[in-house]
Amino acid sequence: MDGSVKICPVCGAEFFPHVEVCNSCNATLAFPEELGRPEKKYIEVPESESDEGPFVMIEEGGFSRLKELSEVLERAGINPKIVRMDCEKEACSGGFGLLVSENVADVAHEVLEDHWLTLHPELKEARALMDEGRCPACGCTLDGAPETCPDCGLNLQGGGP
Repeated sequence: MDGSVKICPVCGAEFFPHVEVCNSCNATLAFPEELGRPEKKYIEVPESESDEGPFVMIEEGGFSRLKELSEVLERAGINPKIVRMDCEKEACSGGFGLLVSENVADVAHEVLEDHWLTLHPELKEARALMDEGRCPACGCTLDGAPETCPDCGLNLQGGGP
């Protein structure tokens, strides 16, 4: 082991060897020999089309969050753009938007969904329970489509109070 770099097994970021935990994913880092580099997922988009517009916004928020998502997309072979939004003219959350070419927007959403599920694997189980008609928190069988779980009171509509 040469000790020159450690790698995050979740996002693939590289760190100095004295760092123990990824600052984005909170995953324990490992040397390449111990773990191997994570497999990168690339999409089949001709280079000539990947940077052409029209562009569509797939996410908005703060710069640091969008920078992280931008790096995830770049590792997947998508070339996103981060732009400053004019928050005085329209409501926005954080002041920045993440744009991708319209022809790769669906793939970009899938890449970000995969990233989110990698960071939060418990969501896969929750979705499976919901698909079975059960509460994702307590497993209670749900009749119809209630707004809240009759057993534990979890809001099942996905919105705020």
